[in-house]
Parts: sequence; C-alpha cells; structure tokens
Amino acid sequence: LRIGHVTVPLAIIQAGEGELVGEEEGAQLGAIARQGDCPSVLRETIPEADHVFSGLDEPLIEAVVSWLDQRV
Repeated sequence: LRIGHVTVPLAIIQAGEGELVGEEEGAQLGAIARQGDCPSVLRETIPEADHVFSGLDEPLIEAVVSWLDQRV
C-alpha cells in the first residue's frame, strides 16, 4: 500500500457508522503508515457519523482543526 510511503503527518478521521471503511481498516492503515515513513498518525472516530459525515460538519471540522493546530 502506498500509505506506507507517506512522509508527512497523517490524520485518519473515520465515520463510526460508515459501512465502507471499518474501524479495523483505519487501524491497519495507521499501523502501515507508522511502520513506513510517516512521522505521526492521528486516528479519530466520529461515532455517530455515516460515510460522508451527513449533518456532522462541525465535529469533523473540529477534529481537523485540532489536528492542524497541533502541527502549526
């Protein structure tokens, strides 16, 4: 997988109710990134979100902004 070649910090923000990408897949992707060249990986789940985060823009934006604030 190409994710093992990512060389910048990575955020994996998952939808807890999403049916396309399971929680275990996010964990696997994070592990592959960490084993490769990725300096840091954040994994966060928004429990009530569907795959496209319908109606949950605010928690999604908060998660992204919080992650970015830690990097800037």
